[in-house]
Amino acid sequence: MTVWRVLINPKLWNLAKFRDEWTPSSRIAQAKGKCKMARTPKKGDLVKFVVKGFVIMTGLIETDGFRFGDEVALDEYNIGLAPHRESNAYTWIKAIRFCEPEAIEWHGQSTWCWLKRRLVRAPLKKEEAVGRTPADEEVCEDPR
Repeated sequence: MTVWRVLINPKLWNLAKFRDEWTPSSRIAQAKGKCKMARTPKKGDLVKFVVKGFVIMTGLIETDGFRFGDEVALDEYNIGLAPHRESNAYTWIKAIRFCEPEAIEWHGQSTWCWLKRRLVRAPLKKEEAVGRTPADEEVCEDPR
């Protein structure tokens, strides 16, 4: 299984509306963008959605590779027009969970990029952990 990083531009996609309307069956038609890719996502691959350097949501790829159609252009969460949507290439992603923002190092502006290493969050210091519950600890870890 490959873990992918997908950049979300909050100026072009209404993340707050998606989060408010999210259900366990929510799906996203994620655009391929204009990037050239040597590898493509496969069904069952994990996706880490990144906004401004933080992982905020995890998803699972539901289709092999990219499909072509108007699903991305018709997505009700899109804001305005974006040049990367012109290719009409997209893949379906099931949004598994939102989580506490987790910092991630990333370079470049490609929408899609595969992550070479697992994301690991530093453990909390004792003084940070006081008063926190297990529900507070939900992070976007790989479901393995």
